[in-house]
Amino acid sequence: MGKTKNEEYDALVQIRGILKDFDPENTYIGKAFEGCVELAKENIDNDWMLSFRSRYENRDRDAAKLDEILTKTTNKLRESEEARVDLVKELNQKSDTIARYIDVVQGKDREISRLNGVITQKDSDRQEQLCRLEAENAQLKQIIIELKAKLYDLMTAGEEVSS
Repeated sequence: MGKTKNEEYDALVQIRGILKDFDPENTYIGKAFEGCVELAKENIDNDWMLSFRSRYENRDRDAAKLDEILTKTTNKLRESEEARVDLVKELNQKSDTIARYIDVVQGKDREISRLNGVITQKDSDRQEQLCRLEAENAQLKQIIIELKAKLYDLMTAGEEVSS
């Protein structure tokens, strides 16, 4: 049969009396019961059923759970680090590829600029040739006109003599 709170308080006073002669720093019993009287009073005051043993066992279970969580977290961290390393390698490879493409594009730009210069020079040369040809054409037209005039003069000069 259970005891009343008053009976438990009375027993606690007796236990305190026994333990007062056992210093927790110098005796095995004192060390083993250190904090037990206070916990027993809290149990009586609050209608709890706590013990240092259950606290110890709960902490062991909590520590085991925390160890499991820590192991899982460590594994995830390791996997994340491996994934990060792989991504950095891939990023470096892509950066190298981009750098090569940039070099190719810059080379093509230089070639285009060079060809544009060649085209510009050829256009200029053709323009010069065209101007020379037009000037020669104009000179030839002038010569033809002059020759026609001389021919006309020659053709008409004979007519004046015969009349």
